[in-house]
Amino acid sequence: MKKPEYVAATTRGYRKIVDACMNGTYSKELVESVRKEMAEVFNRGGFTKGYYNKNNGADMMSVNTPGHCGVTIGKIVDVQKNQARIVLSQSVHAGDIFVIGKGDKSITLTCNKEGRQGDTIILNIPKSKEKLTGKSVMRMLNYPLTQELQRYTTEERTIVIGGRMMLRAGEVASLTATCKERDVTVTVEGDLVEKASAKPITQDTVKDKITQTGGTRYRFDDFVIEMEDDVFYPMKALKELRRQAISRLEEEIQNKSRRGLERLAKEQIETELRMSDQKVSMVDAGNGQDRQPSGTAMSASKNVLVVSSMEQLRIAMQYPDAFSRIYVDLQYISYDEILSLTGQEQPFYYMLPPVLRSRSLAECCKLPVDRMYGVVVRNIDELSWLKSVDYAGHVVMDYSVYGMNVVAEQFLREQFPNAILTLPVELNQKQLETLSLSNTELEVYGYQQLMISAQCVRNTTTGCNQKNDRLYLIDRMGKHFYVASICKYCYNLIYNSIPTVLYDCLSPKLAAHCDLRLHFTRETDAEMRQIIENFLKGEPYSGELTRGHYKRGVE
Repeated sequence: MKKPEYVAATTRGYRKIVDACMNGTYSKELVESVRKEMAEVFNRGGFTKGYYNKNNGADMMSVNTPGHCGVTIGKIVDVQKNQARIVLSQSVHAGDIFVIGKGDKSITLTCNKEGRQGDTIILNIPKSKEKLTGKSVMRMLNYPLTQELQRYTTEERTIVIGGRMMLRAGEVASLTATCKERDVTVTVEGDLVEKASAKPITQDTVKDKITQTGGTRYRFDDFVIEMEDDVFYPMKALKELRRQAISRLEEEIQNKSRRGLERLAKEQIETELRMSDQKVSMVDAGNGQDRQPSGTAMSASKNVLVVSSMEQLRIAMQYPDAFSRIYVDLQYISYDEILSLTGQEQPFYYMLPPVLRSRSLAECCKLPVDRMYGVVVRNIDELSWLKSVDYAGHVVMDYSVYGMNVVAEQFLREQFPNAILTLPVELNQKQLETLSLSNTELEVYGYQQLMISAQCVRNTTTGCNQKNDRLYLIDRMGKHFYVASICKYCYNLIYNSIPTVLYDCLSPKLAAHCDLRLHFTRETDAEMRQIIENFLKGEPYSGELTRGHYKRGVE
């Protein structure tokens, strides 16, 4: 994961460029300043044009420099008595971190002085057998820039509010606070306002005490005071009014958000009940038959198999009574094999590619959509494509189609009301049980896909061979990650080293309401048969496994 400072620099850079494009001040100089700032925070030897002009390529990868390599700030011109004279090509600051050399023999220095481009500075260095004269000095940390970016990540965003203060003798003091951003207004009342017997309170004093909101995320911008000239109100009471107003405003903002979620949840429950009634009606009308009219919901509590090869498909077809649906992953199957399947009587579901780009879209557009019994979509683009071709078959949305909450689920249901939704893999058991479980399925076995990479390991290291190689990546802990080359679409899939297994630890609620899915990718024939048998018999998985996020969720 990227450091918070890198995220802050990137988003700030995008904001600058977007604003410049909108107001007509865009320039190459602005782009260069943003590029330099981002290079200070993190770079692996420079920047490329990215994916704007090309899909992938070895020249886009930094194989030899996996970490931050810094930016050049100068060169050592002389070393005398453990002191290095450095001619600066960029300005430096006290607190900057420099590195000279690479690897185990590198020297790290902390700059203790300021310097401008063209200046010569002298820094103490440790003894070294290496010849340092002529070497470049790399800045690994720009101290003032890092401090500035850290404020973005630690300081809470200020919410601007308006206020109106009423002070009239013989009436209770009142303070109204308004947050236009959240459309919330609150009014609090205090003690009686007295007629001043000596020194009356001034408007400047009232404004000063009320608008001091330090320690909170609120800041008064538009503040109006309505008060008589000859009144008195204690300072302590003014501060208490301010505290109550801010507290009430915060409470109302939170309550408004909560009420909105409760309303959405209520609408979702009503939708779920309607869908359940429709489901029962369809089963009655169809006399319990598995094949239903195009676009209608499937029966619940059925097992599902996902296969990634024709051999796995042949094994899956040997269990017709145990699994109601078979999904064929198209990225692993040739186009001719896909055509041969669409002509068979047994209905299959076709899993579309995880990324819909021009190459994969071209193949999808050639598919005999009218003969495809069911389709599994993996991204929102594919939902749009199905609508564009007026697809009338069954639709399943994979867990990669965002459905993490009732709002997202409601949107997806609006696209294909009778679609089956795969529950998210990022949620834990309790979070999963808060979702609508009508017309859903849950993957209970499979190697979790960790990354889709446009960059191919084989192409980057030795060149493309168009053989759909199966490779492994090894991390610093010695764990192996399975890499599948998808040559026909030109990307890599990186999988977890051990499978996620949930079928033997599901809660009764999830087991009763969700269709359960086994997803096969790299398994041998014997392994696939054994896993299916264990699943059907309720026997535990015998190898090393993970429960994914089911127990703890995302931390």
